[in-house]
Amino acid sequence: MNQRIPIDTNFPGEILRDINEKLVIASVQQHELAEIATKAEQRLAALVNGLDAVICEISVQTGEILFLSEQAESILGYERTLLKQRGFWRRTIHPDDRSVVLTYLYAAIRERRAHEHEFRILTGDGRVIWVHSRAAVIVGPDDTPDLVRCIVEDVSERKRSEESIAQSERRYRRLFEAARDGILLLDIHTGVITEANPFVTELLGVPHDALVGKEFFEVGLFADKERSRAVFDSIRRDHYVHYESLPLHSRTGTDRTVELVGNVYDESGGTVIQCNLRDVTERRRAEVLQAEALQREQRITEFLQRPLRTNFSEDAFPGLSLVALYEPALAEAEVGGDFFDAFVHSKPAGSQQIVLCVGDVMGKGLQAAALAGRLKEVLHAFIGENPDPAQTLFRLNNYLCDIMRGKNALDGADILTTLSLSALSLAVVDPETGTITVAAAGAEPVAILRAPGYAEAVTAAGLTLGIQRDEPFKNVQITLHSGDTLIMTTDGLTEARRDNAFLGYDGLLDIALKNASNPSISGMGQAIVQDARAFCGSFNDDVCLLLARCRD
Repeated sequence: MNQRIPIDTNFPGEILRDINEKLVIASVQQHELAEIATKAEQRLAALVNGLDAVICEISVQTGEILFLSEQAESILGYERTLLKQRGFWRRTIHPDDRSVVLTYLYAAIRERRAHEHEFRILTGDGRVIWVHSRAAVIVGPDDTPDLVRCIVEDVSERKRSEESIAQSERRYRRLFEAARDGILLLDIHTGVITEANPFVTELLGVPHDALVGKEFFEVGLFADKERSRAVFDSIRRDHYVHYESLPLHSRTGTDRTVELVGNVYDESGGTVIQCNLRDVTERRRAEVLQAEALQREQRITEFLQRPLRTNFSEDAFPGLSLVALYEPALAEAEVGGDFFDAFVHSKPAGSQQIVLCVGDVMGKGLQAAALAGRLKEVLHAFIGENPDPAQTLFRLNNYLCDIMRGKNALDGADILTTLSLSALSLAVVDPETGTITVAAAGAEPVAILRAPGYAEAVTAAGLTLGIQRDEPFKNVQITLHSGDTLIMTTDGLTEARRDNAFLGYDGLLDIALKNASNPSISGMGQAIVQDARAFCGSFNDDVCLLLARCRD
């Protein structure tokens, strides 16, 4: 607001003119400074948007993108409005890289340090590109992480060049390492061995002089001479043959397994066959042991997962009809860390509450199953002490953070690593009043399908468990009326993808509303999963869905 400054009219005219000139000059300078600032801002915007990279700022607390440069659309193939939608940027990360990328990012946030990483992105037009991300964590006035600033560059061309160089290096390395393999040189017309190195004589248990001059068919690499002749003819015809595993019975009585590579090449104006023999006995033995170990781990993991998905009948709980469905991404895929539970908590006054939860531990296999089982047991214990969802998540988060820092490990060791993060939704239902108290940690929002035919999202946002100790969580209370249905799910359904389109949270609600009239809660759940599969063809992640319908 401009204020009029009183001027003493008794001032001499020269002083007044001088003051007026200075005021005019100051006004001109202020205008010039504003123009300079505007131009500087325009130059900065042009510089940022002109870079062949994506510049963005992400809120640590909400995960939302606060700033995104224009190059995001041309590099990533999505509209910026779509990329700024809640959690969408995480879905663009290739599923095979997502857990590692987010783990490294959360570790950088927790440790307040800069971070660089390379990973794959699924673009809007269905391509897979490699990007290099450099991220800086910005700390707020209260010394807590506030923002993550990232520069993301497309490095796909460099990756292709590196892979091409790596392939070339592997070919030359094979030639170099061949000198330490057993080598046989054969006459291409007769198959007579013209030369053999010392290592091959050791493998075969035959002296050098006894090998040279012998025919390839007499060495005994194959079961009979007919097979040996067929292999020799194949090398002559195709100029190449490769057997990864051949049983070799040397004349010293030692049984070994060898890899055979045969090539034809020119030497001193003539053509020869070179056969390289590599002893892979120990490697094959290790592969067998590894396969057996993997089978044991699979059996252990499956055993650990049995209690992760509680079995209960549809009408097992007072006032609610419940169904829970779990489906792995592929029948042959590793079992993962998705889990659900439903149990009754009795209050001292004698009344009962129904506890519902759906969780998703990052990763797959034994570690994920072990952590999921442990979290489920600890959750039961915490609920037994205090059935408050937000307080339970607070304690679970600190418990998981302490495990990753080694505070609760047994004998100074623990099977869990820095990948031990978990998303979880928790709901406590009072069947007498229909009141539901909900809290969530990095999970998909709980939803209510109202009997009149519309859906409500229950936003109870909270940070994923295991990232930051002493992280607060909030409760949200809702009321479930007769015929209303509660939906709890992991991200396997919302991230169902067809080409460059995700089913998404809204798509899941549309499918749920479409099937809400199904008189059976089990039929409704199966129809939701079936429609989601029809959208994407096959799931890229495990699907875990829990439905609870209020009944009279």
